[in-house]
Order: sequence, then structure tokens, then C-alpha cells
Amino acid sequence: MGKQQTAGQIKGEWHSRRKEVVSMWPKLRKQTGYASLLCLPHSWISHNHGACE
Repeated sequence: MGKQQTAGQIKGEWHSRRKEVVSMWPKLRKQTGYASLLCLPHSWISHNHGACE
């Protein structure tokens, strides 16, 4: 069984993960201070989404 995922599945997974991360984010940010870390992957995916399809 190949573990190939469609872009839709990956995007859905990413969004549910992001919800988890966002709910924990205030705690994480206090510990790490990497506020921009959450923005980078999201903006990168949004920016390159058209090129991937």
C-alpha cells in the first residue's frame, strides 16, 4: 500500500494540526518565543499552493 496523499488530504491534515497548535500556541510562545514559526509554513504553503497543483 503506497502512502500517497492527495493535496486535499494533506491540506486537511495541516489545518487540523494547525488548530491544535493554535490552541497551544500561547503556551508554546512563552516557552520558545518563536512567534514567526507558525506563520512561515502557512504563508509558504499559501504562496506556493498554485504552483503545486
